[in-house]
Amino acid sequence: MLLLGGEIAIGLFFGTVARTLLGALETAGNIVSFKLGLSAAQVFNPALQQSGALTSAFLTVLGVLVIFLTDTHHLMLRGIISSYGTFPPGAFPAVGDFSEAMTRLVSTSFSLAVSLSAPFIVLGTIFFIALGLLSRLMPQLQVFFVILPIQVAGGLVVFAFTLYAVMSWFLDGFTQALVNIVPS
Repeated sequence: MLLLGGEIAIGLFFGTVARTLLGALETAGNIVSFKLGLSAAQVFNPALQQSGALTSAFLTVLGVLVIFLTDTHHLMLRGIISSYGTFPPGAFPAVGDFSEAMTRLVSTSFSLAVSLSAPFIVLGTIFFIALGLLSRLMPQLQVFFVILPIQVAGGLVVFAFTLYAVMSWFLDGFTQALVNIVPS
């Protein structure tokens, strides 16, 4: 039972590592959808088994696709194979090490999500400051209702232009986090 419990704990740890790193795309997608004005558009996200923002579902599915297309999943497979050297079979792994690694991983995932959505945070802040100034200059016009189509269209254009950079940045962060967490 000890051998089986240790192997299950190690397998759950590796699965949670990949899931937590993919959570960065979900968080970034939620931030992007909020800045695009699409946060009310909910869709079923098959990677997370729940409903979420349209952009987070798109980024999560695209992230899984990119991981498999670039053979980054081989890092996880190599990590599982080399885990037998790091965690000897028959001994239950140290829970403290797992919790410390997960703490670092969650903070890495969140900082990756914020850095992936940074262009939208900056442009959205500038856009809403300009709208606030315009609203103060023309109080008769309901600027936030009039400007919504421009916000969505402009945000989708920015999303299209930054998608390649966002996914390559995610892949670099995903690979770096796997190298730091998973034994090789």
